[in-house]
Amino acid sequence: MDCRKHKRALEYETLYDKAMIEYVINLEHGASKCPTVLEGTRPSLPTVPTTLPMGWALKLSQSRRTKFTENQKQYLNAKFQIGERTGEKADPTEVSKAMRTAKDSNGERLFSYGDFLTSQQISSYFSRLAAKRAVEADQHGSEDEAPGEDLHSVLSDKVLSEFGIQHSHPIIYDSYNIFELVLNSKLGSFSVSILRDICESFGLDISEITVRRKKPFVALLSNLVQGCSCSKRA
Repeated sequence: MDCRKHKRALEYETLYDKAMIEYVINLEHGASKCPTVLEGTRPSLPTVPTTLPMGWALKLSQSRRTKFTENQKQYLNAKFQIGERTGEKADPTEVSKAMRTAKDSNGERLFSYGDFLTSQQISSYFSRLAAKRAVEADQHGSEDEAPGEDLHSVLSDKVLSEFGIQHSHPIIYDSYNIFELVLNSKLGSFSVSILRDICESFGLDISEITVRRKKPFVALLSNLVQGCSCSKRA
């Protein structure tokens, strides 16, 4: 060090120091400093054909099955008829949710995953049914007998009216009208498991039923219908 044979070097430089130095350099050169651009290879662009087919810019719509299965039609028709006769129209969103847990008379799942419908599909189907009913009403008149699929609902309405049952307070389980099933003695066609589910949904006490038979559950539901105030004549 006495002979001055040494080399001075910066031990370390913080990021703050680097920022200050770079800031001073920019101030000294000002706007006259031009950034240096390094020559590099340009990315290769995909070749675009000179002529494109018509409609290439249109948004592709997802392919959806528009034709409903017979199971779907029967379920939606039942929901629609219940809404027509009770005055409480079926909500497409609620119907879509109910399809995921719907069961048949044997207690098996009524629909598989691929058979589930969206609320928009159900809403469109209900709109078509309503339009069809309106056209039929204009053609046949309110006093005429409803054709085809409406015949069952007309007969059911007649039976219910004879028993003095008002439609404003039906007993409904999913797409099943318990009033109709009891009056037409059709509850016996249901399995024990689904009868148990129906009883539980109405809060009926099934704790005393120890045998796996249909008769006790059918009796509970029959008593429910007979004991309802809306099933008694005024």
